[in-house]
Amino acid sequence: MIAEERETVINATDADEMVRVWSAQRAWITALRKSRSFTEIRCGMADGTECAEFEIPKDLWNPVRGVKHPRKQSSEQKRASVERLAAYRARQAG
Repeated sequence: MIAEERETVINATDADEMVRVWSAQRAWITALRKSRSFTEIRCGMADGTECAEFEIPKDLWNPVRGVKHPRKQSSEQKRASVERLAAYRARQAG
């Protein structure tokens, strides 16, 4: 493939619970393989260029920001975050 043909395509439908990503761009394929959120479902060659297809659950995908990274916090961590936010807002209110 020539540079103009190597692309990454994201496909999401209302009927599917998974978002599919197909790519013939080496940097994207490498990044998707490294991500724990994506599952590689097939790979191959297209006109001498490696291509691969990946899936990610729809609830972990945001079309504007990409992969959602859910944060897991203990109740103590949540409480500390609330306190920091309250202190920040108090400083801003002056």
